[in-house]
Amino acid sequence: VIAVNNDIVEAAVGEAAARGIKAATIFASCYLENDTSPKLVDRLRREARRSGMSIVGANCMGFYNMAHRVAASWFPIEDLPSGPIAFVSHSGAVFAAFLGLDQRLGFSLAVSAGQELTTTVADYLDYALDLEETRVAALFLETIRDPKGFERALEKARARTVPVVAIKVGRTSQSARLAESHSGAIAGNDAAYQALFDRYGVIRVRDVDELAATATLLSSPKR
Repeated sequence: VIAVNNDIVEAAVGEAAARGIKAATIFASCYLENDTSPKLVDRLRREARRSGMSIVGANCMGFYNMAHRVAASWFPIEDLPSGPIAFVSHSGAVFAAFLGLDQRLGFSLAVSAGQELTTTVADYLDYALDLEETRVAALFLETIRDPKGFERALEKARARTVPVVAIKVGRTSQSARLAESHSGAIAGNDAAYQALFDRYGVIRVRDVDELAATATLLSSPKR
């Protein structure tokens, strides 16, 4: 877990790589004033690929793997109920709000994806579908950085009859600009996302309350 200032994140990642660490969670935004080229996020991505390190973040709030009782975030894991919902969010605020929204929401996995330097929503969804506890996936999306991987994960969800519920922001040009400034996400053409959702049966919802209600309904034992 790397919880240091932006100006020493690179050194911390380098030290972790030198020690053979294969996974890291980075909370810092990794934006530097007067940064050189390539930018810090690109240098971190390059080092992670060189050393074979998987990264959650940067600019994220970490994760909870409730199925295996592993946590790298702020809330005490004891405060969160285990359950059937796998949740992945590009927004740290939505991540925190959703986890604290209702004690009836139980999670198998919850991830604040951030900038997705090496590991994307597609990877988290694919992993969650292998957890026996997962009965529904809930997503808060700004973009899809690995479209082919995401399609494969949706195909896997359909094959395993695990419904996927999603909020996709960036329908308007203004919200697309906000997404890009927030996590470096290119929101993309909304019609293309809607076509992808239609193809794989992703249920698109409008707000966090609807995401929670729909995930709760679909996580019940009865179909």
